[in-house]
Amino acid sequence: VTKQIFALWDSITAGYQLPIAQSRPSQLALLLEQSWYTGYTVINAGKSWDTSKQMKDRLAWSIADATSWDIGIITIWWNDWFQGVPVGALAQNLRDIITTMQEKNMLVVIGGMQISTNLWAEYTTAFAEIYPTLSRETNASLIPFILTWVATIPTLNLPDMIHPNEAGYKIVAQTVLQHLESNQLIQP
Repeated sequence: VTKQIFALWDSITAGYQLPIAQSRPSQLALLLEQSWYTGYTVINAGKSWDTSKQMKDRLAWSIADATSWDIGIITIWWNDWFQGVPVGALAQNLRDIITTMQEKNMLVVIGGMQISTNLWAEYTTAFAEIYPTLSRETNASLIPFILTWVATIPTLNLPDMIHPNEAGYKIVAQTVLQHLESNQLIQP
């Protein structure tokens, strides 16, 4: 039985300014195949500029084909802050998204993110607490910072220093694969 891995959210998922084959979901699919994890299909449901509200609004469509024990990986970052969405609204939207996926018996992985510490300090602190708090509340699996080995490294990012390039996404996909393996969310 083929299981689906839904990679959801914004440009960090979609593969901003890159061919789809270089995006994180495509790189994850390649790693799964190379690691002999058969029976998994990775679906890139990322959309550049999505906010948590926009993802929530299109969630039913994005995961319409999901069945029990499929995996949903959600990653949200800059867009809510950029568009002035309050942290409380972001957290509630994320909670609703996680709950909706769990009601379909999906396994949920939160790809944690961080925003620059030179932004509004109060928002930065509150933003950083969203992911671990929601992970504890919903029992969703958490990758504390999905860009751990990539963020701020010029050779692994596009010139905007926000979005990974192909080499960066290969590392991010490896981070995701290691998390899926170590939490026994996938089986060979």
